[in-house]
Amino acid sequence: MLGIFLDTETTGLSADSAKILSLAFRVIDLVTGEELGSFSTHIKHPKKVWDDAHPRALEVNGMSWKKDGHKGKNQKETMKLVTAKLFALIKDRKSCFICQNPSFDKSFFNKLIPNDIQRRYKLPYHWLDLASMFLMHSIKSGTLSNVKSLSKDNIAKALGLVKEDDIHTAMGGVDRLILCFNKLKEVIS
Repeated sequence: MLGIFLDTETTGLSADSAKILSLAFRVIDLVTGEELGSFSTHIKHPKKVWDDAHPRALEVNGMSWKKDGHKGKNQKETMKLVTAKLFALIKDRKSCFICQNPSFDKSFFNKLIPNDIQRRYKLPYHWLDLASMFLMHSIKSGTLSNVKSLSKDNIAKALGLVKEDDIHTAMGGVDRLILCFNKLKEVIS
């Protein structure tokens, strides 16, 4: 089974109005722990998209029109790159996406890569989340009363991991997700 650890950075919280600015993933064999490949990209948007971005979103991801507006390819070209890379890495092997917040990332991913194209490339339709895994561990270990929040930062803190950098990048989010996932696997076994 392969895990596609994925994260996005966006211009806001609603996929109805916000856009993906960057996307990253790593494909990991969940049995052996071997990384099969990774991908990271920015998505180019017109200045208006940046002007309409929620200021807090740009504060969190540290992105700006001046610094990042010229990076990447347009959405259609990015869609082709992402699907080709994912298809090459998973090649009909059983796989799933793993995110901190799959309802968020999947809604943006679906706007980037429509469902019909995902089906054509046989991309997985299962999206798993770290928070549910941690919640189940907390219930099983009897530590549920200590859980304050299911944010990635609080999960990392509960697992004894150091605080994440203040500026969030998509690949940094993927790496942090994998770190939390591996630590959770370690404490469960």
